[in-house]
Amino acid sequence: MWPQMRRINPEEGGARLAVIRNNVSIAVRTTFRRAASCWIRLRNILAGKSDRDSWSGIQCDFIVSTGRTGTMALARLCAECFGSQVDSRHEPHPDLFHLAAATVRHGLTTSQVIRELGESRRHVLSDLRRKKCRWYVESNNNLAWLIPAVRSLFPHYRIIHIVRDGRDVVRSWYGKYVNSADSSPAVFAGPNDVRQRIGANDVPSDEYHSRWESMGRFERLCWIWSRTDAAIQNAIDGDDRCCTIRFEDIFGDKEEFAGAVSLISFLANGRAAPADGFIRERMRVRSNASEAHALPHWSAWPQEMQATFAAIAGSQMRRNGYSLD
Repeated sequence: MWPQMRRINPEEGGARLAVIRNNVSIAVRTTFRRAASCWIRLRNILAGKSDRDSWSGIQCDFIVSTGRTGTMALARLCAECFGSQVDSRHEPHPDLFHLAAATVRHGLTTSQVIRELGESRRHVLSDLRRKKCRWYVESNNNLAWLIPAVRSLFPHYRIIHIVRDGRDVVRSWYGKYVNSADSSPAVFAGPNDVRQRIGANDVPSDEYHSRWESMGRFERLCWIWSRTDAAIQNAIDGDDRCCTIRFEDIFGDKEEFAGAVSLISFLANGRAAPADGFIRERMRVRSNASEAHALPHWSAWPQEMQATFAAIAGSQMRRNGYSLD
């Protein structure tokens, strides 16, 4: 007997055809974009120019963090404050997660990372030129491990490091659902997380390298926060074109969002900035906020969890001026 074939209704068939057409269109655009990029690169090489030269004259500001620090809201705030003067984007495609992971896991050289980073943002550069825009802001936590390349590629860079109490970040990650490797639900850095997060097993010199496989998920999240934040701070330390602002000061209405006002002032860099009252009003509109948590507030964590966090991330917390009491 032949297997019974399922009949496809016209609406379903039309939807499938639309998906196929869209995928083909994306593939064609990507192919032409890559071909154009190769030609531009060859032309620049023959002319003795570097990727860095292409970004000359464009102010490039980067908002970087471990994640769970309101980077989406900050990209939006920048656009609202400066309008058409700026091209402000949150994690533009590609979001650079895989480049960051490869940099750590495979020990890519700075020159290799610069090349890949430049390639990944060539379409942004094209958009800026088309719009005659000379100011670009990217809010992207995946840049945390790529800062040396950022500083080398973009001649007019500035970096804002957003730091948040690591216990709040770990708590937010703990219940965060992400794309799954199969049909079952997945949580951030869990076994079915489609993205293989950077871990101590990728850093042979790390004290937790040999213990990573036996560490529980909570321990791993503590490590991810601590080492990611340290990577940012180590890369920007002593650079007067970089600054660190606390998440709590940016989003804390008790402080009248003083951190957000400071952030916009830093980004303005001499340009006219909106009134403080406008900034405070916009900060009352939240983006991507965690409404529910799988863990209680860290003040209610069992003693064992508090001790685990302190052992793995305590030094980075103290470096940021947070108390563990």
